[in-house]
Amino acid sequence: MSTDGGEMGTPTGTDTSTPTPTGTPSGTVRLVPSARGEALDGPLAVYPTDLREELLLAAETSEPVRGHAVAAAYEAPRPVVTGFETVELVGTDGVDGTYAVTGEGGTRYELQVGLERAEPPADATVTDIGDLFAERASFLRTALDGAATVYPETRRGEWVRHAVFGGYFRIDGATYRGFERQQTDAAFFSEEVWYVLGLSRSTATADRRLRFPEIPRDVRGTVDELLARSDPDGATLESVPETLASFLDEQSPFLEHGISFAVDVGT
Repeated sequence: MSTDGGEMGTPTGTDTSTPTPTGTPSGTVRLVPSARGEALDGPLAVYPTDLREELLLAAETSEPVRGHAVAAAYEAPRPVVTGFETVELVGTDGVDGTYAVTGEGGTRYELQVGLERAEPPADATVTDIGDLFAERASFLRTALDGAATVYPETRRGEWVRHAVFGGYFRIDGATYRGFERQQTDAAFFSEEVWYVLGLSRSTATADRRLRFPEIPRDVRGTVDELLARSDPDGATLESVPETLASFLDEQSPFLEHGISFAVDVGT
């Protein structure tokens, strides 16, 4: 996992607890995932430790965080959290409240950047390569040679996505248009999501509540096993300890990087 931003203290709800008592064996627990990139109805307990930290960091600093992570989803996963417009954070022990969400995200793979000779429209802005910072000018010359790559969540990736793709540049007297070189199945085989996420205080009514309960290690062990076994139809574990199953039942549904999921408890 990778993010941009400063150091921060341990947020409420990360894995600092000791395991809870396991209790007597109960029945089954079944993980029921949403479609990729979608959120189930109701308040969501934020599950990934890194996502919890990034949400708290974005709320504390009002600065965007840039992250990527392996997603518990299938075939070109998409982040869930960037689809929210306003969220209420609950149980953070410091930054509870309502926030407007600004975010971008998608399936993560290394973008290949190209430049092709083009005649710009009359109203197009053409940027001379000499007017760019040296690093950006060098990057465009590399793209001209067909060897420039960048990850989408980085600062350079953001510039590429917003300014280079579809933009016009003058290099050594010739005009070029930036474009993404298409890669067969690059997104299809990716298991990661990327996102650039910002939170700012808002007086609007939140359209989603995100909860930050403390999640004990033994609970995480069970959920991680379910996520590892899961396919688009879910996964099931037998003979789950009663206290653990009860916790999952009370906290469900959960928010993951690329899906949300409910946990059904049976006897």
